[in-house]
Amino acid sequence: MSKFIENNNFKKVVLFVYDLITLIASYAFTILITFPVAEFTNRFIDNIYFGIINVVVSILLYVAFRLYNSLWRYASTSELVRVLISAVLVAVMNITIYLINQNTILPK
Repeated sequence: MSKFIENNNFKKVVLFVYDLITLIASYAFTILITFPVAEFTNRFIDNIYFGIINVVVSILLYVAFRLYNSLWRYASTSELVRVLISAVLVAVMNITIYLINQNTILPK
């Protein structure tokens, strides 16, 4: 077990779990600040597919851009570019999903 912790695999798992938690929390927080508290549960469940798509695509983009391969011990310019590109793609994905589902996700 200690060899696993010393290895980069443990750091990758911790970073992956952290990303999952922050993505889910940001989705829930967005609904919480957008809708009245009384509607939170219904809106969260009604739009859960958006949250799942957001989490899955975000994680896939992070993996595709190898953000879990280098764990920022020695960050370089290429890693910064990969982070920026993946962040822009996630934002574009979120905007696209919002525009497709404009009538169901947010109130008018």
